[in-house]
Amino acid sequence: MKQKLIYLLILMAGVFNACDNKDTEYIFDKSINERFAELKANYNAKLRAPENGWVGYYNANEKAGAFTLLLKFRDDGTVIMNSDYRGGTTNDTITYKIVKKQDITLVFESWSVLHAIYETNNNDFGGEYVFNISQVKDDEVTLTSKTDNGYGDDEVTELVLKPASVKNWDLSDVYQSEKNLIGGSKSVFRSFKAAETPIAAFTYLASERSAFISYIENDTTKTVTSPLRITPNGFCFIKALTIKGKTLECFTYDTEQEVFVDKTSGVSLGHDLVPKLPLTPYEFGKKGNARYNYLEEGKSSIAFVKFYKEYTASMEKQGITISRVYMRSLNKNVSYFHIYTNLGNVWFDFTYKIKDDGRVYFTLTGDTNAGSLAPLFQPLLDKWLNTNGHYIEGTGGLLNYPNGTFSLINADDPSLKINFYDF
Repeated sequence: MKQKLIYLLILMAGVFNACDNKDTEYIFDKSINERFAELKANYNAKLRAPENGWVGYYNANEKAGAFTLLLKFRDDGTVIMNSDYRGGTTNDTITYKIVKKQDITLVFESWSVLHAIYETNNNDFGGEYVFNISQVKDDEVTLTSKTDNGYGDDEVTELVLKPASVKNWDLSDVYQSEKNLIGGSKSVFRSFKAAETPIAAFTYLASERSAFISYIENDTTKTVTSPLRITPNGFCFIKALTIKGKTLECFTYDTEQEVFVDKTSGVSLGHDLVPKLPLTPYEFGKKGNARYNYLEEGKSSIAFVKFYKEYTASMEKQGITISRVYMRSLNKNVSYFHIYTNLGNVWFDFTYKIKDDGRVYFTLTGDTNAGSLAPLFQPLLDKWLNTNGHYIEGTGGLLNYPNGTFSLINADDPSLKINFYDF
């Protein structure tokens, strides 16, 4: 046994002596920090090389549509980042850095369109602003999500960049296409029509760049959320849809008729003054309280959001800040509008009735604590107190909360849709 131990010690000594041999060939002739510094310099050079920067199409998750993203990396460590998200309102020049942790990572540091997309639905939308650099070539850069790692239902978020042209940077036609799709001051009711016959209802979700579509099949209402991309003259579904035997894919905007038309299927998409198909039902009043849905602003119509922002701004000029708007005690005989302000809470009692037409009608009782300030709140109350009532539409859940949401759509002015969450 001692003899075997001696042989083992001699063998180990030989091994250690070989490891200390100055003639040993090493895998790398530079330290890891030196190699990273060279790689970082190479990546920066390639990122900054294209004269017109890079263009890519970014999907935050499998249910979201594609946003055009334009990047121009500059020698001072900043990057010009433009997109067709929110009509270009998030365009900016921000800082970036390349760092080494487990992987070589590209970090978009200051707030940008990528952060705005990430923050959608209370940071519950997916998306990314820190990417692993998977591949850098002269004509293509591939970035993959640093955080989602392929877990969950979605595939890893991937952003592929190609050299951009001067034309790519002009997104004005794309901005206009989305304005046409949003509708602005037009009715929120829209439907796909084949030979003038409605086949499906359509709602555009701008923050997610997707469409919520409902239709009747075998006496059952079916719904689907479908991502899309905006084109300079219309929009296309990322995956074609087949409804009532019609395949819907790419639509072009007809400026004279103010409708979108799929020339292949002959299906058109236009506004209606009244709903042409049943709205998603909601039991109004079953839950006693509802609050204006400030968490999902996109569920209210553009026209109402514009009014609300202008109205609250005008009130602030008069020293009144409105922070919350409620309808309370909806399950009681008398309910009340409850408005939180910096001067105290203001309430107006009302009753309501849901008539055979399915709409809800509100009537003030006259009881209020507003006193001489009551006329200042009248413009807001008028959005509820219209002649022909409101259509009621269920709009699903509230982010990851247990609350439900619903919209009231003004029958006198169907461009006004106010979304609430219940509790």
